[in-house]
Amino acid sequence: MLAFSPSAVIAQLIAGEEVIEPSAKQMQQLQALTPEGARHALTISDDELETVVNITSEKVWKSRGKFTDKVRSDNFLRAFIDKSSGAVRYQLYQEITYSGEWRRITTVNYATPNGPVSAPVVSIAKDVITCDYGLCVYREAVGFDIPAKQLEAIAASYAPGQSRLWRFRFKGQSGLDWEDRLAPAEAAGVLLAVRAYRAEQGN
Repeated sequence: MLAFSPSAVIAQLIAGEEVIEPSAKQMQQLQALTPEGARHALTISDDELETVVNITSEKVWKSRGKFTDKVRSDNFLRAFIDKSSGAVRYQLYQEITYSGEWRRITTVNYATPNGPVSAPVVSIAKDVITCDYGLCVYREAVGFDIPAKQLEAIAASYAPGQSRLWRFRFKGQSGLDWEDRLAPAEAAGVLLAVRAYRAEQGN
């Protein structure tokens, strides 16, 4: 998971878009991630009464934003494996906490080898954290599905110590967007876990 906070990086506001660049320390930590390391940090939820196995990368990378940050965010990947068919659905889960007004995120633009693609997002949760002193703080949790071929392309871009982070931008109806990133090693780790599980089940 990956999120950059203004306390650690330089933020720019360009035409309603918040552009956050990682600090040198963050980049060093992200480049140190490996597919196998990410795989070992995954959480796999499964039991005999569930029809779907849930694999999440929530613990691979945790945002360490401060309470005073203008925007705090975190994201991770989720893989849902149908136990009977072996079919897999991949989703990126994103949580954003901010002040001001509801952003009302409805779509996401993400990078692909053939150029940017726009996709709808599903609203998972919306909370009002506080409205003290006339300033409201909101939290939105959204998700969007990632085609398997796209996730494989992200994973394939992993290069030890020099991976390019995968970029995606959430579009808000308020006119204020939010851009975030994901390390290719995290995607590769999820794919390794999915293949291992399916192989064990003979799928």
